[in-house]
Amino acid sequence: MRILYLKLFFLLITNTVAIGQDWSAIPIPADAGANKKWSLQENLSDDFNYNGKKLKTFAKKWVDHYHNNWTGPGLTNWTNENSDVANGNLIIKVSRNAPHRVFCGVVTGKEKVKFPVYVEARIKVMNQTISSNFWFLSTNDRQELDVIETYGSDREDHNTESRHMNSNYHIFDRSPEKGIYGNHNWQRDHFLPNNAPFREDYHNVAAHWIDEWHIDWYLDGVLVRRIAPNTHDVIKDPLNNKGMNEEMVMIIDVEDHDWRSEKGIIATDEDLLDENKNKMFVDWVRVYKPVLANIRQN
Repeated sequence: MRILYLKLFFLLITNTVAIGQDWSAIPIPADAGANKKWSLQENLSDDFNYNGKKLKTFAKKWVDHYHNNWTGPGLTNWTNENSDVANGNLIIKVSRNAPHRVFCGVVTGKEKVKFPVYVEARIKVMNQTISSNFWFLSTNDRQELDVIETYGSDREDHNTESRHMNSNYHIFDRSPEKGIYGNHNWQRDHFLPNNAPFREDYHNVAAHWIDEWHIDWYLDGVLVRRIAPNTHDVIKDPLNNKGMNEEMVMIIDVEDHDWRSEKGIIATDEDLLDENKNKMFVDWVRVYKPVLANIRQN
């Protein structure tokens, strides 16, 4: 009996520390603030070191669909058939929905996040004209924070697009009567130091959502963008003047965008059938909040 208890204790300890082992050696590049330290939010973080979506490990943090009943932009049809957890990764897939549409995987976090918060994912984008994404959205669909949006295709017409990730924010003016009648956003492109395509390897992409008006983006631990008042890169919210102030859910997905497919930028059947091209891999996601650090008194 004592041996059994020892085994159970060992398993408990192993499972408790396992959540951080994938990223434990990777420092957080953002500053938590004066007299503060970063605290891991385990309910929002996942190392995906388990297999399948039926386990409680997945179900307590994620749903394998979009946060509402919308089926997706452009030619997208989001489906829970195109997401899985295997080999230490969350896998998001794209496939053909005949004759012209595409089935796309999506998962949505169950818990909401709000500033101040640091969010980061280790991602290998797929080799498709379809977009690979890690982003956040308010449940009223009014505010959006895009950590990464990348078209990783090796097609010749994507030679430049596949070599940068897009960062963006959106504040939508919308109403039940008019729908979206205003979109305040500012997209920026970020290239790797060696100008390599993003599809070739995993990369760490992060956002430090500091407050309503301040957001920093990081690529492989390097600050690549800073939004702040009184700079050339600011948040625009002329209707409400509240900035990015709403709670958001985390979304990891792939999707077709109508402004691209309407121009004829469409995934081919050959590319969609290629198992080496039709998947995005997410090694882990980690989320931190700043908390007061212990201050030693003299």
